[in-house]
Amino acid sequence: MTLLPSLMLAFALGLLIFPFPAFFSRRHSYRALQELDIERRNGSWTQAWRRVLRFPWHWTELARGAAGSWLTITMLHQVGASWPWYPSAAEWAGAVIPLVAAYLSILLSALLLTSPGKQPAPVFFTGAVVLTTLAPAIALPSLLLGGAVMLAMKSLVAFFLVTGPIALGLGLLFEREPWPALAAFVFATAPVLIAAGRNQDLLLPLHRSKARAEACSESEHKR
Repeated sequence: MTLLPSLMLAFALGLLIFPFPAFFSRRHSYRALQELDIERRNGSWTQAWRRVLRFPWHWTELARGAAGSWLTITMLHQVGASWPWYPSAAEWAGAVIPLVAAYLSILLSALLLTSPGKQPAPVFFTGAVVLTTLAPAIALPSLLLGGAVMLAMKSLVAFFLVTGPIALGLGLLFEREPWPALAAFVFATAPVLIAAGRNQDLLLPLHRSKARAEACSESEHKR
C-alpha cells in the first residue's frame, strides 16, 4: 500500500533535485537586471520584459518548484507515518526536506552549467519553493520585500540577499522549530554564495530576439 506513495515521493524529490538550468541552451541570452533596465530605457518596456516572459524555462522552473515542493510535503505526510523518527520531526521535516532537495538542484545547476561565467539566477524557482514550503506569514513578506528591493536596486543578487535573511528572521520569530527558517536561509542565499565562490555573475536567461539570433548566426557562419 505504501509503494505508490513512496514512488511518488521519490519522483517529487527527483523533480526538485534535477538541475534543469544546467541544460539551458547556449542559444539563449543572459542579462543582468541592470542591463535589462538600460534596454528598457533605450527602447520599449514591453519589448525588454517580454524577453523575460517569453523564456519558457522560467515558467517551467516556477511549476517545478511549486509542484515538487507540494508533492514532497504531501507524500512525506503519508510515507513518513511509517518511519520511526518522522512523527516526532514532522513539524519541521516536512519543510526542511524539500528545501534541502531544492538546494541540491541549485548546486548541481551551477556546477554542471557549461556557459562560462554565467549562472542563471533562479528567482522563479526560489520563489515557488519558498512560497510552497514556508507559512504564508513568512513566505509572502520575504518574497515581496526581496522582489521590491531587487527591482529598486536593479540587482538580482539583492533578491537572494534580502529574501534569505527575512525568511530566517520571520521563521525564528513565528515558528517553534528553527530548522525550516535555517534551511530557507541556506537555500535562498545559496545562488549568491555559489556565484561568488566561482567568480560568476548571476544573470537572467532571456528569450533571444530574432535580430540578435540572426546576427549571431551570421557571425558564426562567417567563421
